[in-house]
Amino acid sequence: IQPGVTKTFADTLWTIRFDGGRGATAAFYRGASNNDDIVYATQARIASGNPPVQGIHAIKNIYTNSPTMSMAYQDLQNNVTTIRSDIAVDAVGNIVYFENSNEEVVLIAPPFGPNQFTTPGRVNIQVVAAEDIAAVKIDANGDRIPDRVGQTVTVVGVVNSINFTASANRFSYYIQDGTGGINITKGSQPNGGPVYNIGDRILVTGTLGHFRGTSQLDIANLTSDISLLGTGVAISPVQLTIPAYLADPEKYEGMFIEIMGVAKTSASPAWPTTSANATLKIYDGYNILDLFVDLDAGLHNNAEPTWPVNVKGIATQYTSSSTVYNDGYQVSPRFYTDFTQGVAVPPSPYFFLDSPSNNASIVVTDSNQTFTAKWNKAVDLNGDNLVYQFILLKTPLYQTSALSDTQFTFTGRQVLTWLAGQDTLKTKWTVRAKGSETTIVASVDTFNITLIKNILVGVKDLVPAEFYVNQNYPNPFNPATTIKFGLPSEASVDLRIFNILGQQVAVLLNNQIMTAGHHNISFDASKLSTGTYIYRLSSGDNVVTKKMILMK
Repeated sequence: IQPGVTKTFADTLWTIRFDGGRGATAAFYRGASNNDDIVYATQARIASGNPPVQGIHAIKNIYTNSPTMSMAYQDLQNNVTTIRSDIAVDAVGNIVYFENSNEEVVLIAPPFGPNQFTTPGRVNIQVVAAEDIAAVKIDANGDRIPDRVGQTVTVVGVVNSINFTASANRFSYYIQDGTGGINITKGSQPNGGPVYNIGDRILVTGTLGHFRGTSQLDIANLTSDISLLGTGVAISPVQLTIPAYLADPEKYEGMFIEIMGVAKTSASPAWPTTSANATLKIYDGYNILDLFVDLDAGLHNNAEPTWPVNVKGIATQYTSSSTVYNDGYQVSPRFYTDFTQGVAVPPSPYFFLDSPSNNASIVVTDSNQTFTAKWNKAVDLNGDNLVYQFILLKTPLYQTSALSDTQFTFTGRQVLTWLAGQDTLKTKWTVRAKGSETTIVASVDTFNITLIKNILVGVKDLVPAEFYVNQNYPNPFNPATTIKFGLPSEASVDLRIFNILGQQVAVLLNNQIMTAGHHNISFDASKLSTGTYIYRLSSGDNVVTKKMILMK
């Protein structure tokens, strides 16, 4: 830092050199004006316990010819940094980071005063080592109890709840950071103790405990163990379905969440009308979750919401006993406005297929047979009239038009169409549902099914409507091929093979009487040479001539 030189700071962290030539790490605090700008610098490791000459320097008046410098040093045994002379501190709620030789010291401004202030000489500044909430709640062995129960820890989080126990003279809030949420609590506090607002950012030290499934910090002193760092921090809920929440409830415990598209079950306790707690049962048409209506939220003073709703609240837990840790998961709304009422919800996907059962076979013995696919009715929380669509997951996809009933009847002829000439087809089937919303919902079920064409199908399928002769298959061939023809009625059939010169080389049918139906005649040309041959089939007035190629 040279006197008389105007500084332009593009970054907030860089390296400077003192007169002694030693390298130092500096952090820049930009104040309300140039006169308030401060450079904080270190000449040695803060945590080393070195003499004050190698401590934290605060360089002020940095744009003048005579910048001033004051010094702070760390008392390693007492874990505090004291001030040797006046030193300006960062704005309320902000954090100044010093990093040197892989050591980091975090200085946090006290929770009072204007946006900038100057501490008197020799006032202690606390050195804080706050942890992520998820690190505090770590459960490496998966027993749903934090591994660090009984340890004293420090976290920084944003208040996301009201005091749910103020009426019981207990201090209890939930806070969250970017990794998780946790309850902070202390008993025997008249009217619930100090009041914090949603959006307050606080520093909390407490002993990690675990009560009826809930991880909590037990606070020893509400004055010294909680510091307000800032206010008005906006937090948004994590939007979840009931299955998504219950798939990993410990992940969301203590966090601000929103459960989407739910209604009260028919077996649920009633919406409270008196000042008392109530546990309602809400569901998405199939999955059920507890909705805890806390008396301290004052929800009983309001009319029951118009279902279905999206409901915001805290992911809470109160297990069925003190030795059970994997039940009692809840959502606890904080205000009546946490309910978004009368929302449009698509049909529940939890409607199940009935028949044909999974891995069933459909055997077609007659094209006029009928088969019926059946499924359960989908639950629609809005009470809409639903339509369904039967889906056969083959290639190409088969899907019906809208069906008003929970069944679809199809014929053997449709199955033969789906088989497309195959004797067997393994595929899957499912059903989709739709209410008044645009969203189409597929059933959570998908069943395997095998379609089978029996060799002996209906008589009408055995007898063609008219005489025909197909091209031989395969063609070209070596050495055998098949000639297929059909007779609408019994008739005499003559089938002969000629070479390209018109010379007869084989007689396959010599005016033989054939029954009505489809016929396949094999031709073995192993004794003939490569070339083009002609087959002629005659029956009554019908004469058909086609070419075939023998390629050896």
